[in-house]
Amino acid sequence: MLKVEISCEIRRPVEEVFAYATDPAKTPEWKSSVLESRAEPVGPMRVGTQIHTVMKLLGRRIESTAEVTELVPNRKLVQKANSPFPVEVTCLAEPTSAGTEVTATAVAEPGGFFKMAKPVLVRIIKKQGQAELQTMKRLLEAREPARVGN
Repeated sequence: MLKVEISCEIRRPVEEVFAYATDPAKTPEWKSSVLESRAEPVGPMRVGTQIHTVMKLLGRRIESTAEVTELVPNRKLVQKANSPFPVEVTCLAEPTSAGTEVTATAVAEPGGFFKMAKPVLVRIIKKQGQAELQTMKRLLEAREPARVGN
C-alpha cells in the first residue's frame, strides 16, 4: 500500500478554496500532471459523479475515471479510481484563522510497472502534489477579494 498526504494553508475563504479544488474543469490550471479533466454529469458535484482525467505520470499518458464516493460541501470530497491502479483520494478543507487548510490524501495499491517503481512513485507524487498545492495557493491568493455590495 502507498499513502501520501500533503497540505497547504491558503488565505482565502473555505467555500472558495473547496469550490476551486474540487472543480474538475479547474484542475489543469493548478495540477501540472493533469492534461484534461471533466465531470459527468455536468453540473454540481455529487456522490456518483464520474471524473474523467487524462494525466501524465512517470512519463506515461494515463486516462482514468474516478467516482465521487463521499461529499460534504465545503469540507470533504472522496473519489475512487481503479486506473492506473486502485486509489482513493480525499480532499479536506478546514477553516483557519488565516483562511483554509487544504489536505489531500491518496491511498493506493500500485501494481505492475507502478509497483516496481513504488519508492520513486511516493517521492514524485509527494513532491509534485506539494508543488501543485502551492500553485493553487498562488492562483487563489492572487484573486481580488470578494466585494460585499456594489
